[in-house]
Amino acid sequence: MREAYHHELARFREWLADFAQLIHHAMQRVTTALLDNDLVLATCPGAARDPNMA
Repeated sequence: MREAYHHELARFREWLADFAQLIHHAMQRVTTALLDNDLVLATCPGAARDPNMA
């Protein structure tokens, strides 16, 4: 049981790290878009995830 708990905890940590990385990149793109006055990119939620969406 302890092994299963540690396995799930490791999976959660990995998921959390991936999520934090996505947020980091999204914040960078949105900040750049705002500083460059690119309001379309700044207001498009998917654009932070996929540069081809804008």
